[in-house]
Amino acid sequence: MAQVNSGEESWAMDISKNTEDKERFIEEEFVKRDFLEEDKIDFSSPEENVAKELPKSSLLQVMRLNKPEWPYIFIACVCSIVMGATMPVLAVLFGSLIQVLGLPNRAEIYNETNKYSIYFVTAGFGIGLSTVMQVT
Repeated sequence: MAQVNSGEESWAMDISKNTEDKERFIEEEFVKRDFLEEDKIDFSSPEENVAKELPKSSLLQVMRLNKPEWPYIFIACVCSIVMGATMPVLAVLFGSLIQVLGLPNRAEIYNETNKYSIYFVTAGFGIGLSTVMQVT
């Protein structure tokens, strides 16, 4: 077994102490000690925080504050209703059109098909207009 000189041991100890001192210096220089104390995490429920911070308000107060936006809200609601009604309306139109195609008289099929094509074009313009109004 080889023995280590006490001089070599002290040299190795000095290197490890210097390394620890440098790490400690870097940590002190760049990491705030009170970081954890400044940004403590509050583990209380969000409902408790909201109830503590915000005053009580009613729906009527909110509606009064939104009075300048009422026309836009009304238009958006009407357009949403139109968009919600599009699929049932188109389903009824398609069903009626299929029923028309089963008629025995060709002239009657031609007249009814023209009528339903006008219905589809009108529905398309209405749906397109309500989509544009709802988005803008």
